Amino acid sequence: MKKVFSLSLLLVAALTLGFTSCKKDDNVKPDDGGGDNGGGTEPTIETVQEDLLLYQCVNLGDVNGKGLYLYNLQFISKGAVENGKVTKDGRLYTFAIIPTSAPESPTANPPAGTYKLSKGLEPTTIVDYEGNAGNVTNVEGIVGGKLDGAKIAFVEAELVIAADKVTFKGKTTEGKEIAYDLTYTGELVTKSGKDLNYEGYEPAEQTTINETYTKGAFEYYAKSDKRALPVLFFSVEKADDKFNFCSLKIFLPEAAAVNTPMPEGVYPVQEETEPLTPQTVVASIGAFTTEDGGKAAFTFMSPGEKKGYYFIVSGQLTVTANDATLVGKSYFGSDITCTYTGDLTMTPGAAQGAPQRVVKF
Repeated sequence: MKKVFSLSLLLVAALTLGFTSCKKDDNVKPDDGGGDNGGGTEPTIETVQEDLLLYQCVNLGDVNGKGLYLYNLQFISKGAVENGKVTKDGRLYTFAIIPTSAPESPTANPPAGTYKLSKGLEPTTIVDYEGNAGNVTNVEGIVGGKLDGAKIAFVEAELVIAADKVTFKGKTTEGKEIAYDLTYTGELVTKSGKDLNYEGYEPAEQTTINETYTKGAFEYYAKSDKRALPVLFFSVEKADDKFNFCSLKIFLPEAAAVNTPMPEGVYPVQEETEPLTPQTVVASIGAFTTEDGGKAAFTFMSPGEKKGYYFIVSGQLTVTANDATLVGKSYFGSDITCTYTGDLTMTPGAAQGAPQRVVKF
């Protein structure tokens, strides 16, 4: 089975930038359009023209299992950097691009050429994709010593990569219309996403993980017209480490009821099929989303911050009155044991329906 990664997760960069100061940005210039604007009733267009520094260029690999390779390019306003550190206001620019062909090596730079914004996954494009963390091609402000968290997507974008220069022209319209004219002078230096252990990847090297937990949440969702069995979202984590956790999607026995203990017994890990099989843990597909963007079974664990995720594809969960132990294999063959001890009462889930597991970065 070819592993398919979640596009939005692959594009989450581990940013720890040391921003400290806040002042007015002198690179933003109003543009009155060069003529009568009808008494000032039409909105002005601001322009941002600035030089950039490279923050990172990362080859994230085959995005859909069909030979379309994805790069994540990030640049910082040159004026925001002083003595090698980000100490002033500016912007972080993020571009997801797909080149014409597979790179010669994991650290090969993206080919020279012109990349234009597209909602499709096609060669020589800037990817226009809205994920849970915002659009993967965006601009984000640097304010008060840190990223401001407001990622604004480009509605127009053209990136030109040359041997020793990258230029960009684009536009955003969220809140107000802003035109961008950006230049990076220098060579790109590409790193491999797998070497950086990006979130969304499972480490390919096999290992043995044995974790114990005493903090848990067990969200119950009743059967419905669309689902013949009740569902339990089983989530446990370390009391002192939110990055160390295990999350399972479980089909319960039909008679299982909310506000009662989780039914005791053995729950095999297996693929979701129709008709649904009661008292089973739904096996992961080895990623967070399917190739066509559908939600996958969130059956996975993380042994700690930036240690990757391990997607559980086989094994079994054994439940008793006071504990639950998962013994299983991950997508790349690691041995996983997760043991929870404590109250197993199933509580009502959100009224909107089954939740998406919040991945903890």
